[in-house]
Amino acid sequence: MSTAQFESVSGSIANYKPDDRIITNDGFFPNIDTAEIRSGFRVLDSITADRLRQAVIRSMISVNQDLSSWKAAKIKDGASKLSDVSSDQIDGQSILKMQYFQAVGCYTRADLIDSYRDVDRTRHGRHETDDLEPASGDLRRDAIHAIRDILGKTRTTAVLI
Repeated sequence: MSTAQFESVSGSIANYKPDDRIITNDGFFPNIDTAEIRSGFRVLDSITADRLRQAVIRSMISVNQDLSSWKAAKIKDGASKLSDVSSDQIDGQSILKMQYFQAVGCYTRADLIDSYRDVDRTRHGRHETDDLEPASGDLRRDAIHAIRDILGKTRTTAVLI
């Protein structure tokens, strides 16, 4: 397998094996390119490719599990992949694929933020960690919103008392 170079968002040159960037999904949901997650969700270059890959895989598993019943119903209705469910697009891209990518990316970034909390526990590090906490929760909320959008569910429920 050959090694190629790409320019990261920060402008640095990094080596990667092209096959390592793409994480193959289950055939129904789209494959995920870790380079797109890195650039689309501002994942720092200090996060290694292997660590990013593992976080993306964990996120894909979570999103796929959250959508498993929905997927089964769509397959029963004759869809063999996500793009068969709806042809709705914005800017030439499938809305469902964008929502799936959003869910995976948000969960990935939240996972990485949470896993790096224990690296620096100095006073300065604790302060920075405290600043990250709302971001992690916000990212998880955004992932849930993307999943609910795919499911066709509303984002909030109001109950009158």
